[in-house]
Amino acid sequence: MSVLENIDIKNAIELLHGKELKEKYGKYSKLYAFTTENIAGYYSKFDFQEKFILTVCGSGDHVLNAILLGSKKIDAFDINIFTYYFLNLKIAAVKALTYREFLQYFLLENNDCAMKYSLYLKLKQYLEKDISDFWEQLYQEVHYDGKVLRNSSLFHNLYDTNNKKLMSNLYLKEKEFQDLKQKMKDVEIHFIESSLLDLKNKCKSDYDLIFLSNISDYLKSMFSFNLLENYRKQIVEPLQKKLLLNGKIIFIYQYDVGTIRSIVDNTLEVKKVFSNMKEITFQSVVGKNKQDKIIYIEE
Repeated sequence: MSVLENIDIKNAIELLHGKELKEKYGKYSKLYAFTTENIAGYYSKFDFQEKFILTVCGSGDHVLNAILLGSKKIDAFDINIFTYYFLNLKIAAVKALTYREFLQYFLLENNDCAMKYSLYLKLKQYLEKDISDFWEQLYQEVHYDGKVLRNSSLFHNLYDTNNKKLMSNLYLKEKEFQDLKQKMKDVEIHFIESSLLDLKNKCKSDYDLIFLSNISDYLKSMFSFNLLENYRKQIVEPLQKKLLLNGKIIFIYQYDVGTIRSIVDNTLEVKKVFSNMKEITFQSVVGKNKQDKIIYIEE
């Protein structure tokens, strides 16, 4: 194992034991086991068949849903290196586990089998050595008690309820999970370790679809003023240049439309900066009378 990978594990163990790391959203940050977006609500609005995708890595759900819908080539980026290890864990789990076992392994709420070590041993065969070493050492830290690992500070577990996660993901239905398992055999996935600001320099390809998830919620950590203007000039427009003909960049995700938490949630303000934007509104998983929205630009 390389020195770099040892550093990754060292920081993961510290986070697991509750030590606060220097950056809340940096190279070593807490993991989301599942998406916080309603991916099922808007992914179906786009054509993924044979498309080349660039997406945030995060929980891995953006990647898995894209494969289910037909994407064969995906670049997944994230500043958080732990997402690389988690994405590969999820991919291995899709390949090795049954639908029920997958849910048992990853779901948190009322689940005594969460990240159960005996299930990990079934999927381990599909992991590269650096990734299996990473997870083995974490299991060792919790004395091979997967429930302790899943409930640890390594994960963002607030609001991680089973029903919301099942509703948010197309692939978490049994038939679709079986389809995903078959499609996983013929897909190319590449991980790019990068901040959003550096992404334009690290992407060597052009894409049909680019998904920036809800990263726009954190513009205050990137810019000190003119948040939307700087977002457009320094991130969205440079990435737009990497779109293929008729490509689309989805650059804002609004939760609970009408609730203004920051300027990004104010669609009228967004329109002033992104005059050519398009929007899609869909059901939120938070409540029956609530809606979420994505904002995108088409090349």
